[in-house]
Amino acid sequence: MAMVISDKSVVVFDLDDTLYKEVDYLKSAFREIAQVLEKESGQPGLFERMMSLYRDDEEVFGTIIEEYQVEIKTKSDLIQMYRNHEPDIYLEDHIADKLKEIKRNGMTTGLITDGRSHTQRNKLKSLGLQNYFDEVLISEEFGSKKPDPGTFAYIQDKLEGEGYIYIGDNIQKDFIAPNNLGWDTVCLLEDGTNIHPQNSSVINEEVQRPDVFIKDFSEIKIEQK
Repeated sequence: MAMVISDKSVVVFDLDDTLYKEVDYLKSAFREIAQVLEKESGQPGLFERMMSLYRDDEEVFGTIIEEYQVEIKTKSDLIQMYRNHEPDIYLEDHIADKLKEIKRNGMTTGLITDGRSHTQRNKLKSLGLQNYFDEVLISEEFGSKKPDPGTFAYIQDKLEGEGYIYIGDNIQKDFIAPNNLGWDTVCLLEDGTNIHPQNSSVINEEVQRPDVFIKDFSEIKIEQK
């Protein structure tokens, strides 16, 4: 369903599984970890095994350490490698095109994302978006995470516009605070690869439901006023 927004609006984005596919971050981290551990263990096929464990919803790092008899790295070491690596991730064309259009129209933009500062900022750097937003609010830095309304209220105080729009993907938590504040909310439909699947059964309250579902960013139309 298409959504028309004013070029005077403040557009605020989620990051993971909205501006890029979070599974691509996972694959990027697994590849880097596999390269390191294959050198230590002398055994190939680590990346494929890690992905198999992930797809089967099994514990990945502990299993890998045990199966490949990797003694140099602990599970905690692998988690830190996962969080701190420089990711190989990218913007899909329909997202890059819409962000360029928003920029051309001089619109005010923000980002609200849950996660660790170093991890999330590495993602923005890899995506080429570290200087794109007028405000970037990361839960570890701000001190609260969705669905707490604090970050959304902060955006309203800092960024002026004729209206506020939040674009996210996680129907469990992304839209509760902006809905309560009267924002327009847009959910990017998943393609089956999201880290957090969009299961409509988790919508226990109407406030969790976004105003609009879209298949891709090309369905967002900008109206000049």
